[in-house]
Amino acid sequence: MNDAIYYDLEAKQEPTTSVHVVFRERDEIEKFLGILRDFAKAHQIPESRLRATSNYSTPQFKTGPIYQSDTVVITSMCCLAPEDPYGDGRMSLLRRDFPPAEFKKLADDYLARFQQAFSNRVQSTFEDNRK
Repeated sequence: MNDAIYYDLEAKQEPTTSVHVVFRERDEIEKFLGILRDFAKAHQIPESRLRATSNYSTPQFKTGPIYQSDTVVITSMCCLAPEDPYGDGRMSLLRRDFPPAEFKKLADDYLARFQQAFSNRVQSTFEDNRK
């Protein structure tokens, strides 16, 4: 795996699934990051040596670890602002030859873990425009 690779996932419009969770308490940030860690471990997606950087210069934004396999990359960030704390997680496909049904199965598990932990506070998206 090349740690110098720069992924411009927005520009490529690769298949993705994402979650947005509103936090009620500060300790839910660790719960959110734990779900990402457990999902990655369950699917044998190792933590990458790559580190995300934030465009925000304020300490209220925390970037989570990046998990990456040959097939997917998972990124996350949390906002620690007292008036609007939330977490965002995104899983993007890196290989277009990965079967759509397999990516959908992986995405369903990803989303289900957040739904189970945070119930109605999860907003989610799934996009896969491959033919």
